[in-house]
Amino acid sequence: MSGSFSQFLLFYGVHALLSIVVAYVGMIFLKKKYLDREMNIFIFLWCFSFVMPIVGYFMVIWIVYYLLNVKYELELKGQQIINMEEFFSDFPKVKRVFGESGVRRLSSLEKWRAGGF
Repeated sequence: MSGSFSQFLLFYGVHALLSIVVAYVGMIFLKKKYLDREMNIFIFLWCFSFVMPIVGYFMVIWIVYYLLNVKYELELKGQQIINMEEFFSDFPKVKRVFGESGVRRLSSLEKWRAGGF
């Protein structure tokens, strides 16, 4: 092996280990908020920090900080079910505008065969 290739492997080996450490620490902080997602968090943070050497460490720290401190302005409750009766009565009826199905009509082969154009 040449010297530069072994240095390259050493750099990426150390980088992979540092990425694992940063992802693990981030996972420890985030698993308090996102309970059943430990492995998903770890894989995301590790991939994110591994793909971007050196910059990725700082970005992972920033992402973890942001996700821990994000605040939502309004929390909606009771919005799981859409009332379809109300939806159909409140939703306005829209009429077709001239030329709306022109592409479908132009692309049909039957008109071409019949000489409709």
